[in-house]
Amino acid sequence: MRLLAEGEIVNELPMSPAWFGIIALMVFAILLAATMAFRSLGHRHDPAALSSSGHGSTPSGGSSGH
Repeated sequence: MRLLAEGEIVNELPMSPAWFGIIALMVFAILLAATMAFRSLGHRHDPAALSSSGHGSTPSGGSSGH
């Protein structure tokens, strides 16, 4: 049994402290998955990004000559 000092306020947590960490890790994992899902979305819709990425073609469609 815990003895409380006079005037001490104790608020019980709604769940075990370990669950706060587990929930935080799950939230961060979901955010990481969302980030990885959209990481190359800009390159898929930007033709200029594809031509400058070194795939061997220029914007005119010819070879780069490298």
